[in-house]
Amino acid sequence: MWQITRGRRVRAILGALALAALVVVSGPASAAHAAGQPDFRTVLEAQSWNVAVDETAYVTAFYNRKTADNGPAKVTLYLQKGFGAPTILNAEGFSCTRGYQAGGSFPGWYITCTKPSIAPNGAWFDAIQVKAQAPSTAGDYLVISGIDPASGADLDPSDNRTDNKLHVS
Repeated sequence: MWQITRGRRVRAILGALALAALVVVSGPASAAHAAGQPDFRTVLEAQSWNVAVDETAYVTAFYNRKTADNGPAKVTLYLQKGFGAPTILNAEGFSCTRGYQAGGSFPGWYITCTKPSIAPNGAWFDAIQVKAQAPSTAGDYLVISGIDPASGADLDPSDNRTDNKLHVS
């Protein structure tokens, strides 16, 4: 038991350090960035990217901005078909909806949220945390996080999407 708790604690610390490094490496917003379009980014973390069949999986999507221009944003967290209905554990300041899409290119659960301002007042990040029952069939299941300005374009959309696979065994 102690080894499991210690391992989860280490993963949580490493995730926090990775996010802090992401924020620090980007540095302060330049004057050019501050005057123009917003520039958002996202990072995904999980309590564990390896879970047992039907175990509860916990996923957190972190959102930040690289510019001082901090307009409204829309975010999406996708869980591939097979997951149980997700429960939003934390989405402070976000207005969210949850829905299931049975067909199309990406069938699965979509959590779509909006927020008037991402990481305002000197905050390092905003986050949405969800839990869902892992699929009942072993395999790798896709989780995607995305963020976009509520209107207009993002200055650098290359870091507006991230994905990872939850391994279910």
